[in-house]
Formats: sequence, structure tokens, C-alpha cells
Amino acid sequence: MNDKEVWLEIAKQLQAQYRYVCEIRRLTEEIGEVLGRDDTVSAQLLLGMRQEEMTHYDQCEEKIHILDSCFSGGKQERERHLRAKESLTSEEPMKKKAAELYQGIQNQLKLTIELDKRVNKKLTGKDSFYQS
Repeated sequence: MNDKEVWLEIAKQLQAQYRYVCEIRRLTEEIGEVLGRDDTVSAQLLLGMRQEEMTHYDQCEEKIHILDSCFSGGKQERERHLRAKESLTSEEPMKKKAAELYQGIQNQLKLTIELDKRVNKKLTGKDSFYQS
């Protein structure tokens, strides 16, 4: 595989991850809402749905790790590119798209973690996973 093909495949996997992480965030919001109504049955259903989305997200991550072997610098080379601000203005369309998707995923993950913290603290109080 040449670099363009590798970046195309990485962009495809990142696009899928973006969809999954957006759905995870949405489901996390819904979980918070149903728990506010003490609807444990719906919460359990939504938690199962969220876990399915997380599994799909992880499968994309595994595929990306396989693609890392195509780079001489491996995972570090890919991550260095995706995190670099200059990548967002790259001349190579797939590298640019991959960097944009990566940034979008990071933003969605931050939002999801904040939502999850609130839900977790509401449920477990001082025993929260997120307590420092």
C-alpha cells in the first residue's frame, strides 16, 4: 500500500469512529435524562446500546493499528501527524481529512467524558469512578 491508500483507509476508519463517538455521546445524554426520571429499565437498554457503539469504535481502532504497520514510524508517526496543527492545512487531501476527523473525534470524546462524569457522579456520589 502506498501512503495515499493508507491515509484513505485511515480516514475511512476515522469517519466511522466519528459516527460511533457521536452516537455514544448522544446515548450518554439520553442515559442522563432517563436516570433523572428514575427509569432504570430504559437506562439499562441505553447502556447496552452504548456498549455496542463502543465495541464498534474499538474495532475501528484495531483496524487503524494494523494500518500503522505501513508507516516506518508506526503508530507514533500517525499520531504525530494527526495531532499537528499544520496537518489541518495539509496539501494532501486524505491527510488533511484524517486530521480534521481526528480533531472532531477528540472534541466529541471530551464532551462525552464530561457527560459521563455527571451521570456517574449522580449515580454513585462519593464512590464515583471520576473522584480525584
